[in-house]
Amino acid sequence: ALRLLFRENLRDTHCEENLSFYLDVDEFIKACKAAIKSQPVSVKNSKTTSSNLDTIKETMAAAYGIYNAFLAPGSPCELNIDHTLRNQLATRMTKAVGHDSTMTESLAEVNKLFQEAQVSVFKLMASDSVPKFMKNPKYEQTLKNYDFDSIMLKSPTDHNMSRKAR
Repeated sequence: ALRLLFRENLRDTHCEENLSFYLDVDEFIKACKAAIKSQPVSVKNSKTTSSNLDTIKETMAAAYGIYNAFLAPGSPCELNIDHTLRNQLATRMTKAVGHDSTMTESLAEVNKLFQEAQVSVFKLMASDSVPKFMKNPKYEQTLKNYDFDSIMLKSPTDHNMSRKAR
């Protein structure tokens, strides 16, 4: 319920893309870890199954989806992130992924850059969006009555709902 109110506030202040990006990257990181974990320890010395390769390709496709939605120049929900990080992402995402053996390495690089961008967006929301949300008169009464201590008592799975549940 609180996330919904926060999203509504972000929409009103024209920065909903920050939360959307944060949550999409959170989901991507989980998928990326699972995809990389499914790969043989040494791709060169082992046979990569078609299923494993498909998982890597699907995860890489998800990365391109996130990049095109939030980070590519002129994207519909372009984020305000550090210029250097944006350039690193642009360079990595426009670099062709050639051989199947390098795809896992490419995915790991993209994952690292997305994590850096996610941290940057998190810091922006923590320092700007959350304080504004907490001071917004529209949500004042709801926030006064909200039991913030209960958030700390929930299990981590309660916080990381699947995208469908958001």
